[in-house]
Amino acid sequence: MLRQFIYFCFILAFLNTMLFAATYYVDQNHPNASDTNPGTASQPFLTIGQGMQSVSPGDTVIVVTGTYNEILNPSVSGTANARIYVLGRGNVTVTNSGRVLSLDERYYVFRNLTIDGQYGTSNTVRIFSDAGHTVIDSCVIRRSSRDLVFITNADSCAITNSTLELALRWENGAQVDAHAITGRMDSLLIQNDTIRNFSGDAIQFDPDRNFWTDVWLVDCVIYEETLTEATNGFPAGFKPGENAVDFKTPSDGPAAKVYMINNQAWGFDGDFSIGSRLQAAFNVKERVDALLKNNITYSNEVSFRLRGGNGCTITCVNNVTYDCERAFRIEDGNTGEDFIGMYNNTVGTGVTTPINEVENDANTWEFLNNLFVSSSVPQDAPDPSNVATLNNFTDLSGHNYLPTTGNPAIDAGQTLSFVLDDIRGQPRPSGPAYDAGAYEVNASGDTTPPAAPQNVRVTK
Repeated sequence: MLRQFIYFCFILAFLNTMLFAATYYVDQNHPNASDTNPGTASQPFLTIGQGMQSVSPGDTVIVVTGTYNEILNPSVSGTANARIYVLGRGNVTVTNSGRVLSLDERYYVFRNLTIDGQYGTSNTVRIFSDAGHTVIDSCVIRRSSRDLVFITNADSCAITNSTLELALRWENGAQVDAHAITGRMDSLLIQNDTIRNFSGDAIQFDPDRNFWTDVWLVDCVIYEETLTEATNGFPAGFKPGENAVDFKTPSDGPAAKVYMINNQAWGFDGDFSIGSRLQAAFNVKERVDALLKNNITYSNEVSFRLRGGNGCTITCVNNVTYDCERAFRIEDGNTGEDFIGMYNNTVGTGVTTPINEVENDANTWEFLNNLFVSSSVPQDAPDPSNVATLNNFTDLSGHNYLPTTGNPAIDAGQTLSFVLDDIRGQPRPSGPAYDAGAYEVNASGDTTPPAAPQNVRVTK
């Protein structure tokens, strides 16, 4: 009976939330708009702030087309079963010079908003420790002289289907770090986003910001491009940026976990002016357990900069890289402490140094089943499962490295129990043995070219 009573109370509370959830409207262009209104469609609020001050768990604030000069700072939390929604309807821009969104409350969803920091000197979005389970979806976050999103110990957040752009900081004639996403947290999903033009890293988590873990970077497009006009102190013709991702953790405690899957990263070969060069698409180092799978990188100084120290395990599977100075730079591996494994990757044309091995102990890294579009296999990858060839590809000039009949990579690999498919999801093996490289050729005929990761907007 007690169990039935508890269940009944739970259902009653859930139905009560669903039945009494309210929807508030904000429309600054409505002739009757006022913050003394009840917030209905015919008598909307004037400001988003008033709408957010009016909500209870389960409520929704709908913001109608307009430019709202405000700083948003919610004061009420939602719950796991009754999130609070702030939804843009039409073209909605929320803007301020510096901080635009400051979150101390949990279980919020922000959708279809442009959040513009006007190149102010504060982080555009700040998610504090009490703001766990925040979702930013289908938004544009842009124009900061600091970081676009800074997370401080908030757990279980997500940034999805969004564009993060123009985090640019210029001081004393040089670029200074300004990141798209940074901070520290436990569990963060970054999925289906476009991240472009920043003067630091697109995504950075490091020991200075304490421990973080469980970051998922999936289906994103990250790039730097040359500025066509002077922007926030940067001269026209300058290409900003450091790395697409930069992950490291404190030297003690557990290793952080990060998963980077189906991403595209390019353009990290610009006018880097912070410390030494060696810009990288993926820079992973020091006490990080990382999986890099099915990523495509090109036009970078370093595609994969993989650095040991203090205990790390880094696994690279089914990645494709081309047009870069260094494909894999392996650094500072220590016996018994670090391990870096590279399996079924394709190193395409336009690569100056396929493997750049620096100050590693023996047996700290492994190359198996990799395909080098070259006349010879690098000496650091002597296993017979690694193959070099310049012949029999679907479209070499177009960087389509799907092997065709007669390619020596077909059936040349060894069985790897932890590599079950190729970059397209084709099961391995499709023939009598694994193929070398990122693509597993269908034994019955394979004419479908590999598709680059697609950054598709989803409106929910």
